[in-house]
Amino acid sequence: MKKLFLAVLIAGLCLNFSAVYAATVTGFVKWEWKPLPGTMLLESADARGLGVEIGERRHKKRHIISARLQLIDAKMKAKTLSEDEIRAWYRDGLPLADKKVYFARTDAKQHYVFEDVAPGEYYLAAFAPCDDVLWQHSDTAYELQRFLPDYDQFALFVMRADTMEVLKIKIEGDDRIRADFDFPHENFTVRKN
Repeated sequence: MKKLFLAVLIAGLCLNFSAVYAATVTGFVKWEWKPLPGTMLLESADARGLGVEIGERRHKKRHIISARLQLIDAKMKAKTLSEDEIRAWYRDGLPLADKKVYFARTDAKQHYVFEDVAPGEYYLAAFAPCDDVLWQHSDTAYELQRFLPDYDQFALFVMRADTMEVLKIKIEGDDRIRADFDFPHENFTVRKN
C-alpha cells in the first residue's frame, strides 16, 4: 500500500512540474531618436490612442524610448480566433487562454525578459516609436502579417504609430535565448546562451 501511495505521489509531482516551463527570452531594444528642433514625438499612450509630447528638453540629447514586445506562437491557429479573443489580445493587451502569446516592455535600461516560455516556434515582435523608418522591414514581418487574423486591427491597436520588426525563433526545452534589436540601424542578433 505504501509503494502504491508513493508511486501515485511521484506521478502527481511529475505532472505538476511538467506544466512549468524554464525557457527564457531576453535582450535589449535600442531605439535612439534625436528630434530636429520644433518637432514633436508621438508616444504610445495606451490602446485607445497616442500621447503627444512637445518639449525642448528632448532636443538636448539623444532620447532612448521604451519599447513593447510580443512573443507569438507561430503554430497557433490564429485564423480561428473569435472576435472576442482578437479584441482581448489586440485592444486590451490580455493574454489568451490556452494560447501562447506573451507580452513584455523594456525597462529603463532598454532590457526585456519573457520568462516561463513554453517550447515551440515564435514570432518575436518589437514595437518602437518611429520617425523616418519604414513600418515593416523583414520578410518575417510580412509573414506575421499574413499569419495574424484581422491584421488591420493589429496594426491599429497593437502597432499603433510605431515601427515593427519581427524575428522568428525556436525554443527547445529550457533554452536561454537572447535577441537584441537596434533601431533604426536594422541590426538584430539572436543567440542561445
